[in-house]
Amino acid sequence: MARPPELRPHFGLFVALGVEDTVEQLRLRFAELRGDWNAHLTGTFAQLVAPRRQRRVWSPWLSFTVREHPEGSLLVGFFAPHPSVWTMYIAGYAILAFLLLGLGFFGLSQWLAGEAPTMLWSVPICLALAAILYLSAFLGQSLTASQMREMRELIQASFAGVQTHWVDVDTSEEASGLLEGSTKELLHSGP
Repeated sequence: MARPPELRPHFGLFVALGVEDTVEQLRLRFAELRGDWNAHLTGTFAQLVAPRRQRRVWSPWLSFTVREHPEGSLLVGFFAPHPSVWTMYIAGYAILAFLLLGLGFFGLSQWLAGEAPTMLWSVPICLALAAILYLSAFLGQSLTASQMREMRELIQASFAGVQTHWVDVDTSEEASGLLEGSTKELLHSGP
């Protein structure tokens, strides 16, 4: 069964090495990539950004963390746009929600006052704009599919000669919160 589309695509990569060895392999790989890719590693958290000459507004940022696994380690990663783009995306939803509530209540007040509830037209308009905003995320993902694939391949290539395989990972609030908390540390020295 196919996975439903996600606003922030994620992945899990099992590596048959301990956490310390996995981090060391990533550190070596990131040192090789320094000239082209913008790669940062802080503890068990890493971030990979496309080369500047290939970067566009919709280009993905790969943030991932290395976790312990009973048989090795697990890399759990999330793709998202540049943090400022992601912030504007979420702000768009906040603005639409505010407009929906404010104009919706104003239209309801018009209706209850016996006037023509012209402001109620704002409800379907705001919902349509929210749907367009939601679909724009998938347009951005389709534009960056090759970059996301290349980033995944770069990470997997860091472990040449080591057993690896892709796994389904938990995308609960706890899992995404762990990454977002770590992202704040890297943004100060980020790309």
